[in-house]
Amino acid sequence: MVVGEYCAELEEHAEMADEKDFKQRVVEIERGLRDVSTSLIEIKNNLKWHAGIGWAIAGLLASAFVGTLVFLMTWYIPHEIDDRIPANFSHDFGEMQQKLNDIDSRLNRLTPSALDQLIPYPDSKEPARQTALNLTRASHIIDVALRSRLPGSPAQLSYLFDRVSELRRQQPPHSDLRQSADSLAVRLSGYSAASDKLINGIGPVKSESEAKSLTGSFFAASFTAGCDYPTARAFGFGGSGSADTPPDLDLAEKSTIFDVAIVTCKQNLDGPRWIQDSFDGSRIIYRGGPLYLASVSFEHCTFDFGNDPNSQLALATIKAAGTAPVSILLIPRMTTDSVPSGN
Repeated sequence: MVVGEYCAELEEHAEMADEKDFKQRVVEIERGLRDVSTSLIEIKNNLKWHAGIGWAIAGLLASAFVGTLVFLMTWYIPHEIDDRIPANFSHDFGEMQQKLNDIDSRLNRLTPSALDQLIPYPDSKEPARQTALNLTRASHIIDVALRSRLPGSPAQLSYLFDRVSELRRQQPPHSDLRQSADSLAVRLSGYSAASDKLINGIGPVKSESEAKSLTGSFFAASFTAGCDYPTARAFGFGGSGSADTPPDLDLAEKSTIFDVAIVTCKQNLDGPRWIQDSFDGSRIIYRGGPLYLASVSFEHCTFDFGNDPNSQLALATIKAAGTAPVSILLIPRMTTDSVPSGN
């Protein structure tokens, strides 16, 4: 049954429940579906129907409407509505929910499947220029998925991360292919962490006020975080205190910060996945820990970096990029060839 028929059925049963409240939720569901459709069309345009992937995206487009309906219904229709509708509809609704959950599970595998078709194996003979272009397209898919709150299977994304990591190790530092691989590897890692939360019903942090109250790991997306005084930080990772306090890396490494503008804060970079973020007028701290930056820009910032090789290498890369976005992947536990690159 297509989404339109589901919505029609919901509207019919709305007369038996609280009509105004229920119909409003249906309107919100339909609005959300339209937003997802627009974003998935953007994915298709980024791919430009790359060889063999058109069908994967077509499947994603077809399934996304129904899959996303599950999430929206979970958020917009509270459990107490069961007390206001006939018992037989509750039973039918439960069966429909289960079927939608099954489709949703398949949807979680479709985005990684689309990425899989763009990411070559390390022994691929594909020309480096084409490989770099495909990795950039894969990065665009992840950005759209994060913006649309469409999760992917963390297990599959972890596998793709390992594949890209092996591919990047084979490339010389600062080559176009290495830059694209660094950027995509960070995105895959961040998308995996964000997907784990979305699949478990944990929505993204969407405002500055929410961000300031965080004490655990999180997925933050699409807002501006400003600080009122010079020693404040936008994200703390492990409790209150000044930005000079080292972050809890276990919490930080499970966090993804996507499309957030950070203004006049004192912020530690160690640990989280920073994707499509910007820093303006901020004091940036880094002490050689895990560093994940994908298309992150710095403007009018000062830098308080350590004297260790990783810190100095990251600082040199950021300064060389100026205000242009930079992608850096530095994981101390990995081999010493984890060299950052601008992107």
